[in-house]
Amino acid sequence: MDEDIFQHLTMIVAVVLGCAFLLAKTLRFRELILKTQLSAREKLAFAIFGGIAGILGTHTGFQTEHTIVNARSVVVILSGLVGGPWVGFGAGAIAGIERYFHGGFTVLASSGATVLQGTLAGLYYARFNALHVRWPSALVVGFLLEALHMLFMLVFSQPYDQAWEIVQDVSPAMLLINPLGLALLIAILDG
Repeated sequence: MDEDIFQHLTMIVAVVLGCAFLLAKTLRFRELILKTQLSAREKLAFAIFGGIAGILGTHTGFQTEHTIVNARSVVVILSGLVGGPWVGFGAGAIAGIERYFHGGFTVLASSGATVLQGTLAGLYYARFNALHVRWPSALVVGFLLEALHMLFMLVFSQPYDQAWEIVQDVSPAMLLINPLGLALLIAILDG
C-alpha cells in the first residue's frame, strides 16, 4: 500500500469532514438534512450540490500513473443516503460525467461506478428511510459501494493487468478511508 495515497486521501476526507461540520452548524442545512420528505426543488439542489462536491472530490484527488485516487464517492454516496435515489443519481451523474472528461483507461469504470454508487445509496435510503441512516450502516454501505467501484475497475478497464495493479494499489486506502469518512459525515450530520 502506497503511504502517499493513504495520507492524501485521509487529508481530503478530513477537509470534507471539516466542511460538513461547519455546514451542520447552520440551522437551515440541518433542517434540510433531517427532513424526511424533500421537495423537488430541494432534491435538485441536493443533487447539484452533491455533484459539485463530487467534482471537487475528483480534483483534489491524488494522481497516480494511471488513475485519480479521490474522495468523489464520499459525497455522491452521502447524497443518495440523505436524499434518495434521484438525488444520488443526480449527484452521481454530475460527478460521473465530469470524471468521464478526464479520460484514462479507467474512465468508464470510474464514471459508471460514480453514477451507480449514488443511485444504489439512494435506493438504500428509499428502502430503509423509516430507520434513518446511521453511521454503522453508512460504513457498510460505503465499503460495499467502494468495493463495487474496484470491481468495475477490474471488469471495465483494459488492459486487465494494469487494472489489477491499480486496484491493488488504491483499494486499501479507498476501502478504508472513504467508508470511514462517509460514516463520520453521517455521525456529524446526525449529531
